[in-house]
Amino acid sequence: MKLKHFLWRCLQNSLPVNEAIYKRIRKGSSLCNCCGEDTETIEHIFFFCPKAQVVWKIVPVSWERITELQSNIWRWWDAVMQSAKEEQGMDRIKLTVNILWQIWKAGNKMTFQSKNVDAKLIVDKAQ
Repeated sequence: MKLKHFLWRCLQNSLPVNEAIYKRIRKGSSLCNCCGEDTETIEHIFFFCPKAQVVWKIVPVSWERITELQSNIWRWWDAVMQSAKEEQGMDRIKLTVNILWQIWKAGNKMTFQSKNVDAKLIVDKAQ
């Protein structure tokens, strides 16, 4: 249930990312806490942050066919869901949701505890 709620918040663009927090209260920074290179949006955290990109390179599921959709999490997720019809599609979807969750948790560790979580550990926890 926790992962369904998390995914729903991702798709509703309601996760407390720095961009949204900054727009609301005009305090702090809108930059990504993990890389400091770009505005922290949902798409940045999960796809464009260099740390997330390392995770996606080593995870045993490939979404290379749909990388062009990563600028919009709804379109990307719709394409992911199309794989449900394929062999082992639901397993790939479950792993993908777990990867998103572990990336989110790793980002929170960096934000609140200043602890960097290794990409391999993120993948291991998701499996």
